[in-house]
Amino acid sequence: MKKMLLLFSLLTASGALTANAAPMVNSQGVIVNPYQTNLQAQLWLDRDGSMPEYATGETIRFFAQLNDDAYVYLFNVDSYGRVDLILPNRFSAGEQFVRGGYQVSFPDQNDGFEFEVAPPRGLNQVILLASKTPLDFDRVADFRFGNTYRTAFADSENEFVDKMSIVLGDVWDEDWVTDTVFYNAY
Repeated sequence: MKKMLLLFSLLTASGALTANAAPMVNSQGVIVNPYQTNLQAQLWLDRDGSMPEYATGETIRFFAQLNDDAYVYLFNVDSYGRVDLILPNRFSAGEQFVRGGYQVSFPDQNDGFEFEVAPPRGLNQVILLASKTPLDFDRVADFRFGNTYRTAFADSENEFVDKMSIVLGDVWDEDWVTDTVFYNAY
């Protein structure tokens, strides 16, 4: 990683490279890796449609498939822009390692808990982050408090990007990718 940062610094200083290694947010509010990666992830919901609707208190299940082995993390961005880390959580069994080529669901039917749609009402975005190495969220998220599976992670898009820059700071740029889905909570 240090060699890569040194190379990045040299290329930036020489004007040969203008990209930023930190996570970025695109115009749809999706955190993205600015580098091309061979790792691919697909995320979808248990309901069809580009914007499925869920009532507050209803259960929701997420499905994912990766082309390579990776650890999976899920975030929910609510209609106010607050970000919750929903996977891993204090009820899940540790890191969510997913084998490439297999379809998985979160929560799994054997997990012993369900994800419920929570207020506020409005447009929600779920972000899947897949990383070839496990990520350390202990530096930026507190799992000790609360009685739900969600962990308050960030109060704004900028705070989310700042925290993800810390979490992804030790990960090779080519080793992580995101995908996103939207749903409407009513």
